[in-house]
Amino acid sequence: MKIISQQTIKPSSPTPPHLKTHVLSLLDNYMPHAPVPFIFFYNNYNSGDINILKKSLSRCLTQYYPFAGRILSPFAGHVDCNDEGVEFLDVSHDSRLDDYIRKEANHESLRELHPNVSITNMVAVQLNHFTGGGAVVAVSISHKLVDGFTMATFINQWAKVTRGESPFKPYFLTPPTR
Repeated sequence: MKIISQQTIKPSSPTPPHLKTHVLSLLDNYMPHAPVPFIFFYNNYNSGDINILKKSLSRCLTQYYPFAGRILSPFAGHVDCNDEGVEFLDVSHDSRLDDYIRKEANHESLRELHPNVSITNMVAVQLNHFTGGGAVVAVSISHKLVDGFTMATFINQWAKVTRGESPFKPYFLTPPTR
């Protein structure tokens, strides 16, 4: 595995001032800051698509503004929606995707396909290129911020925007601040 590039993808538009603080629900406050990884395998991938992926991710982060923010401390109780962005790793592997899946795919080897979410970051993405054109897109989002439905909705949104479709605006229910 070789890291080709590492960059931060920021939202395409700034978060409005009235949405800069996303208060976590009582349940979310008790959730661990553990990454929830989703891994997507693609046999046919055009390496030129990376810029489309980055631009569409940037557009989605405008709608999912807490994902581009930071939890400033483990006990903060809120996300600082400061538009700092998400980590995007571009990685190459020496094997073919089919060979990797057939020979190497096990619990431990799959870990190298997905990025680590730091203690303050909410989201990280890793694009894995394989010899012969296959690719794996892996997304890790903090469980403190998302449940399974929210994760699936975000991934679906990102896919829609990548295909050139219009995203819908999600609604984040935020408890009032005290």
